[in-house]
Amino acid sequence: MDNESKKILVVDDEQDSIDFVTAVIEDLGGYQVMSAVNGEEAVELTRREMPALVIMDVNMPKKDGYTAFTELQEDPRTSAIPVIMLSSLTDFGEYVTMNPDVKRPRLFLDKPIAPERLAEMIGTVVTA
Repeated sequence: MDNESKKILVVDDEQDSIDFVTAVIEDLGGYQVMSAVNGEEAVELTRREMPALVIMDVNMPKKDGYTAFTELQEDPRTSAIPVIMLSSLTDFGEYVTMNPDVKRPRLFLDKPIAPERLAEMIGTVVTA
């Protein structure tokens, strides 16, 4: 499957963050980028569109990124879709402390995001 047929879902409640991540993906070339502004939309879009990758912020309204990640991991239809979680180290540490039994994402990037690191991670995950 070539990149043009691969969808990547970007989820963040801040439009600037969506725009930044989208620009990094567009620089890679050929991916179809979709976006959502909260975890609720992310779960719905992922189940409907079956993207090759979800890049999701942690702190969002309606449903946070970890709750959405957990729902996607528990659904047999979406459990194999890789998820890159984005957030500050403080957010991640607080969440893990408050929710010790929750599944943790394998892929995590701290904000502010280094565009080279994000591009590298996308290339490794989506083309693998």
